[in-house]
Amino acid sequence: MDRRTLVGIMGLALVARIMAAAAIAPSTESLIASAHHEHASIAKNLAEGRGFRFNFFGDIDEPDLTSQQAPFVPALLAAAYSAFGVETSAALWSVVIIQILGGAIGCAALADSARTWTRDQRVAIAAGAVAALYPPFVVASLHIQALPWNLLWMALLFAGSGRMGLRERGGASIFVVGSSGGLYTDPILAVVVGTLLFIVALPRGQWRRCLGVGALIALSVSPWIARNYQVHGRFEFIKNSFPYVFWQGNTLLSAGTDKLLVEDSDRQRVRSAGLATIAGELDGARKRSRSINDVALTERDLIELAALPDETARMDWFGKRIRAELLAHPWHYPRMCLVRLRQWVWFDETNPKSVALPYRVSYLIFAAGAAAGIAMSWRRVWPYLSAGIALTLVHVVVITSARFRIGFELTLVPAFCQGAFSALPLLRGMFAIRPRTAKGHALAQ
Repeated sequence: MDRRTLVGIMGLALVARIMAAAAIAPSTESLIASAHHEHASIAKNLAEGRGFRFNFFGDIDEPDLTSQQAPFVPALLAAAYSAFGVETSAALWSVVIIQILGGAIGCAALADSARTWTRDQRVAIAAGAVAALYPPFVVASLHIQALPWNLLWMALLFAGSGRMGLRERGGASIFVVGSSGGLYTDPILAVVVGTLLFIVALPRGQWRRCLGVGALIALSVSPWIARNYQVHGRFEFIKNSFPYVFWQGNTLLSAGTDKLLVEDSDRQRVRSAGLATIAGELDGARKRSRSINDVALTERDLIELAALPDETARMDWFGKRIRAELLAHPWHYPRMCLVRLRQWVWFDETNPKSVALPYRVSYLIFAAGAAAGIAMSWRRVWPYLSAGIALTLVHVVVITSARFRIGFELTLVPAFCQGAFSALPLLRGMFAIRPRTAKGHALAQ
């Protein structure tokens, strides 16, 4: 794919994201809220010289050194705080601008990956254009969280692995950048890294090269793993929050995510909102939403957690709690996995955005097109399909959320474009105008 085409895709993505930023115009308060309590708190502690700390059910005045979140997003936000002031509008918007640029690069990378994996220039260009314009990808750039970066890292992983498969220049370097960035942002992306390395190595005889790439990736994340060992006294791969999030997703009162079901009144407000008011309704519903922590943790639990010496002990507390609950109710966990599978492929009833008509319509059109592409040409998109299945399995067995699924939707973009182009000959045949005689009768075949 020539450079001009890639620049054009990036330009389209930039225009879409800048227009969305101007139309939505998120406030300073909403940008801080989008960073979630954990990222924003860690970033503030970093910028103010207290280190990578967060209060995980402990003393709010003496937060622990933490591994509850991966370091990339808090570190980026902390750098912005140091440059422009803690929690200032300039600092927050500087991060958004960087994410907009990253989103544009991701669209170009996805297009390049489709060129290498599908071998179809039309599909490649269409994939870049769809990624540039698909509303959830566009809006993701306006939230200071892991999601917009996950989209970039995954696109780089697809581009790098595709180039490695064809032995093109730069493939391994792009893959290592995508892997390291992805693991430092969200270690769940390890399943995508492993899946794509296996796909490149298995049929193409590149085991030695893939092992070397894997060693570079391991080397790149080793400093943080060593830091975690020093802080917690045991091996922790990037984050140590698995016991906690597994408890959130599977405790007896859980709906499969870290949130409770959206209230009927909020569902109705969001469903009936127009384009001019839907952003405000969604923001209000988000503020009124309740966490599973609000109902599943008693006052006694909170006191018990606060009395524990550090974050590691508190994570272990959640691990013991969920093991006891699932042993006492052995059929609860399989049922929750089925609930999460439905939420993953359909809609997450704990997230107000899933009620919004524009989101539902865009996803249904997108998913239907992707299903058609997989059915008609699955061999052309199977690396994306494999990565999507790997992501699905992780979120089905642990915890899910509407925002987590957006990464999965990225894996469907080439399939959607492949389905559209595969369907064109059928559509031409269905709507072709047959020649007629002067009397208006169709010519005999």
